[in-house]
Amino acid sequence: MYIEQAFKVLHDWWRYILGVLLAFVGIGIFSMPHAMAIAMKQMAGEIDAEKMQDVNYLMGLFEPNL
Repeated sequence: MYIEQAFKVLHDWWRYILGVLLAFVGIGIFSMPHAMAIAMKQMAGEIDAEKMQDVNYLMGLFEPNL
């Protein structure tokens, strides 16, 4: 009985591809606010252009949510 229930899951190949695509789309959508905030600070001249490749510098531009 338990083994029969284990084989009733949805494991079609296209579901895995859809899941990976949705994960990448989600990463892109939820990283947009940070990218827009960095762009706004760059337009205001608050960012050192030489340090734009440094991830630690970019993450330190904003105060953490405590």
